[in-house]
Parts: sequence; structure tokens; C-alpha cells
Amino acid sequence: MKLIYFALSVVLVAVVSAFPSEKTDNPILSLLPKIREECKTESGVSDEILTKLDNFEVIEDHAGKCFKKCLCQKAGACSEDSKVFEVPLLKALPHLPEAKVNEFVPICNKIVENEPCDQHYARYRCLLEHIPEMKVKLDATPVTEAPKERFEGFNKFKSECIEETGVSTEIVEKVVKHELITDHNGKCFKKCMCTKLGFCTKDYQLDIEAITSKRTDVPLEKLKAASPECNAIKTGTDECETMYDRYTCFLKHVPEIGRDHTSPVPKEKTEITQFRADCKNETGATDEIIDKILKHQVIEEHSGKCFEKCLCRKIGLCNDNLEYDVEAIKVNVPELPYDKLKEAAPECNVIKEGSDDCEMIYNRYKCFVSHLK
Repeated sequence: MKLIYFALSVVLVAVVSAFPSEKTDNPILSLLPKIREECKTESGVSDEILTKLDNFEVIEDHAGKCFKKCLCQKAGACSEDSKVFEVPLLKALPHLPEAKVNEFVPICNKIVENEPCDQHYARYRCLLEHIPEMKVKLDATPVTEAPKERFEGFNKFKSECIEETGVSTEIVEKVVKHELITDHNGKCFKKCMCTKLGFCTKDYQLDIEAITSKRTDVPLEKLKAASPECNAIKTGTDECETMYDRYTCFLKHVPEIGRDHTSPVPKEKTEITQFRADCKNETGATDEIIDKILKHQVIEEHSGKCFEKCLCRKIGLCNDNLEYDVEAIKVNVPELPYDKLKEAAPECNVIKEGSDDCEMIYNRYKCFVSHLK
């Protein structure tokens, strides 16, 4: 049977002990189809939006938000003003970490929006961000997301190379993290992966064009400069040793190879300087206003707020929904307190006040700044 994914409020039923289910020990699930249909009818939500909600995608659709509010209230998990209750939550989903629930439910309940459905949805997204264990399947088992592959086929090749070389799990972890090793099986694992991923030629030279086609964060010029020296190395006792010696040579000259490319990459200072100039031209913000923004001083000028939006997007500190990416901020502005930013994100990133995107993102920005004081 195809599993249907649904969000937290779908499963929060506090008063269903009188409705036992024949298929599960959790009586809550027996009411889900009935409640779901009622809320679908009352909210008028489309099947397309329901699918997005079932997959935990962020939505802007008002009917979808009202659908979520309806579910939560019919389940007895929310009050009329969308205040979430800790006890029903833990009763419905006993696998949730109680400490997280007790910590973040009060925080998320503080979020205020002008419209009731918007307010409920903002609180729901806040909880989901801090308590990802709330994602459950139809049978109430937690959803575990597949790890992001470093490259297409990476996980498949990794399993094949482990089997072919007999390398230990401990060594594999070191190799994947680009830590230096002496283990021969580990070096053969590296050669195997390099070949399967297409990063090595048939004679086990590193193919710099292939590397930069998939690793855009690695500077091509540095690779070209290192290639004559590194790819000429023949010091190893066998192909595994030789290829690994070539790899470590490249790693010495081009340390960017050892960076986890799936994580945010810090922008170069020259890039940021250019971004500032571009945003100044695009928004018409004056040097005086820009100076205030960079010093985290409050401004009223609309051009300055648009400058903040422009710079945030160009550097990559904001996503397409103009939500601040805490991980990207951590990488590009490491001096800011990461813990405070992470704590502020659920509250600040759901702010919708503002006559346009510039006003809205600046209100979010001010919210983050207030948490850093």
C-alpha cells in the first residue's frame, strides 16, 4: 500500500481512545481519514496543495494553511487561537524527544500573525524545523530522509568499492572526509572511487576537467598549475599507492579539494565587494545608508531595505523565499553567534509584514539583529 505522508497536526488526536484501530496499536490513526476529508471540504484545499503538505513542502496557499489549522483543532491538539498543546503531542507521537517538545512548543506558540490560518501554519513550520521527528508516515513511523549524495551514483559506487577492496568503515569515513591515511585498502578504495566517478583517467591520472565539471568550488587554474607535477608522480609500489600519492599532491596544492562541497561555500571578499557595488547601483542606496546597514543600524529608507535584500540574495544568505539561511551565514559570517541565529530563525523567517519583499526581508533582518543583542 502506498504510504501517504502527512504532517504533525494530522496525527494529533487527543480524544480518540474510544475509537480503536484494527490495523495499529495507535488509535489515533483510525480517525485520520474522516478528519482529513472534513478539513479538505471545509478549507477547499486542492489535491496539489495536499500533496505538497503530505511531503512537508513549504506552501503559501491560504486554503492549505487553513486545512492544517482545521486538522490540528479537530484533533484536539490546538486551541482556537492555534496554541499547540504539549501533552496531546507527546501522547500522539510517543517517539518524540520530550525535552525538545517542552522546549520548543512554548517558543513556537509565541509566533503571531495577523490572520489565524497564517498564524497556525507559522507555528507548525516552527515546530517542524526544531522537532523534525514529527514527520511521520501513515503507520506513525518516523520519516528518515536519504542522505544527500555528493555526486550522482556516489552511494552506489561507495558500496561497490568497499566490497571490492575490503576496506574498513573507519577508513572509508576518513577517505570521504579527505583525511590522510596509510591503509593500503583505503588507498585502493580511493582509486576505485576516483575511477568510478570519472575523476581519474585509465592510467590513474586526475582528470582536472572532469573534477571541475562536478566541483565548481575547486579553482581550475590551481588544478592546471598542479597537474604537471602531481600527475607525473610514479613513486607508488602499485597503482593504488601511485594514484593516492598523486591525490595527496593535488590536495597539498589545491586544498579546496578537501572541502565538503555539499555544505555552503564562503564567498570571496572580492566577490562580496562586487556584490555591494552591484546592489548599490541596482537599488540607488547611498553610501551613508549602506554604512548604517553594515553597522546593523536601523534605517527607514526603502532603497536601503532593497539593498539588504539584494546583497542577501547575491551572497546566498537568503533562499528563494527570502528566508535567512543560518548555515550559509555561519560559513560567510563566522563571527556571528550561530546558536542565537538558529534559535531566532523560526520566529524571524516567518515574518510576513511589509508592503513588498524589501520591507519584509528587512523586518526579518531586524528580528535577527534583535536576537543578537
